[in-house]
Amino acid sequence: MKCSSLEFVKLSENILDKEACLRFLAKGRSMYPTIRDGDIVNVEPVKEREIRSGDVVFYRNNEERMVMHRVIKKRMFSNRVVFITRGDANRDEEEVFLNQILGRVRILERKGRKTDITQGWGKLRSLISSAFFYSLIKFRRVGSKVLGYVQGRKIYRYLAKKIIKIKINYAWEFESKGQNFLVAKKNNQVIAKLKLNNFSKDYPYDWWIFDIWVKWLYRGLGIGSNLTQEAYNYAAKHKAAQIRLFVFEDNKQALRLYEKMGFYRIFNSEMNTVMADGIRKRHKIVLEKNIRENKINKLEKGLTKTNQESVQVEDWDKFLISFITSENIDFCLEKISRPDFNWDNFFKIAFKQKLAPLIFKNFLKNEKVKLYIPKSILSKFGHSYYATAAYNTLIFRRLGEILRPFKESGIKMLFLKGPVLIGLIYKDIGLRPMSDIDVLIDKNDLEKADNVLRSSGYISPINFRDALNNTSRSVINTLEYKKFPDDNFFIHIHWHLINCTWPLDFLVSKIEMGRIWNQARNLNIEGVDVLTLAPEHLLIYLAQHSFTHFLSPLILFADIIGVLKVYKQDLDRQVLIKEAEKFSLSFVLYYCLNFISKRLGYDIPELKNMKIRKNSLLERMFNFYVFKKNNYYFFCYLVYFLGQKGFLSKLRFIKRTVFPSSYVMAHNLGVSSSQIRISHYCRRLVNHRFRF
Repeated sequence: MKCSSLEFVKLSENILDKEACLRFLAKGRSMYPTIRDGDIVNVEPVKEREIRSGDVVFYRNNEERMVMHRVIKKRMFSNRVVFITRGDANRDEEEVFLNQILGRVRILERKGRKTDITQGWGKLRSLISSAFFYSLIKFRRVGSKVLGYVQGRKIYRYLAKKIIKIKINYAWEFESKGQNFLVAKKNNQVIAKLKLNNFSKDYPYDWWIFDIWVKWLYRGLGIGSNLTQEAYNYAAKHKAAQIRLFVFEDNKQALRLYEKMGFYRIFNSEMNTVMADGIRKRHKIVLEKNIRENKINKLEKGLTKTNQESVQVEDWDKFLISFITSENIDFCLEKISRPDFNWDNFFKIAFKQKLAPLIFKNFLKNEKVKLYIPKSILSKFGHSYYATAAYNTLIFRRLGEILRPFKESGIKMLFLKGPVLIGLIYKDIGLRPMSDIDVLIDKNDLEKADNVLRSSGYISPINFRDALNNTSRSVINTLEYKKFPDDNFFIHIHWHLINCTWPLDFLVSKIEMGRIWNQARNLNIEGVDVLTLAPEHLLIYLAQHSFTHFLSPLILFADIIGVLKVYKQDLDRQVLIKEAEKFSLSFVLYYCLNFISKRLGYDIPELKNMKIRKNSLLERMFNFYVFKKNNYYFFCYLVYFLGQKGFLSKLRFIKRTVFPSSYVMAHNLGVSSSQIRISHYCRRLVNHRFRF
């Protein structure tokens, strides 16, 4: 009998609730090699005292699907038993409560042979194969990283081409539903593959590249770029307008390859956040290469393929800010009117700094600029604007689904950044890219908020209980809610303004959240009355937020400039300075505004009234970094470090930076605090060895 996932959940619950056994065909590979796809599984009802570490339990997960995973440990949490489970072929761990568990896998049937995996030799063999396979997965992951590093070296590519001396044939293999497969063969053996999709019904002119795969021995030899170019040529012959693909942001080698081939980013990378390996967050980037416009105008080609040094790199930040603020439009016109102006580089930098939609608006309202901009570049900026508007519309729609339930539950909501900036500062849904919604609530309402979100289909974070029961002062004061693990949209629930991995505990105690709530302003979002920060607090928060992101990208400063413009008459400068002093954020506010003034050339009168106790070392570092460096990580860290009083306080600050609390580590890795081990700290040190 075949049934849907939901029907299978209900059927399983009914059978096992009646103390009967359930027998079904297993699907999936998460428990390989213990349970293989196609095995017949017998599940028996089980009581709490009968479940032990090493058992394979049958339970309903947070996505309302039935899962079979192995119990690796169990512990008490808030007087409740929590089982930590993991698939034998997985790296991710999951917390499961007793009410989710329906039964335990007892008998496996494979090729007519039955094995009891709950006792004796059957259980021992199951545990040995599980441990061996898990170790093999870890070894392969480490090996693939080492191999990838070696294959990225020029010496490897040179020797590989000399030794292997490959002769490759490329051929198309066609399937139905618009899926075309391009394979690369050597001696009739497939060594590389690419899938090219055309969703002809809805988007006849958009073609997508998926699943580029090259056998490990032949990587680094240019086969991937050849496959991509062949796919581009094929799509061009079939009247495609553009061709697109996905790539992870941390895959720098692939990004360089595709951008060198003429692909450019069309969506903000933060719109595509996913979890990978249960250890770190990765961002997917959508890249596009325009086919139709590449054929239109040779003159425009000449304009876009100019000397890379036509505009000095150090001028770009100032140029972009001048362009969006219209403070020095003559300076901008003087640059873009030059025949050797690099329009391609202009778009890439503007997109990277998340300013492309804002610049597109300026293109449309300035007639002088329209005389110089090529149509292909205008199309790229326009695509960025409309994509941002479409995605933000979806975000507001999802936001509307939870606003009323929050209000009905008596939860006070104070919105940060995105919706506030769009509604009060930009007043155009397509001008400010958003990736999530940041909502500030009272810590006492956290459990209520979790119940509301779960009832709306969102998954409770694995570290929710840690956050709820954490009474000590912490720099991590947020939880991330998604409807499913790979969802692009997520809701950030905050209960404090500070949210950073650095040890900013002193700021957590200095910022009085009562003052934040008492001085908050009313705001209407999707027909629901909510709150937003007072102008002075909003400016301080945006300055601190820019330091959290190491003074990048430039959209952070566009936000601050927008607040200064909109609240020009309403902003009380004296209150701003006093509040920054009370919150111990005077240094941060001063250097953030000073950065905008000196580095970006935007005049800020508020700086003249700010009197802080200047640190000579910090001043020298600021003057060096503001013009010489593009990575401000060390400077931002130095501002907080020198804010510590006394030698011992500075030592503790460094120690807590290198070895944060288990709660902070668990939040960053997406696991519960009980799962943090010394190996996680070692991995953290290795990953950040070149950070400074």
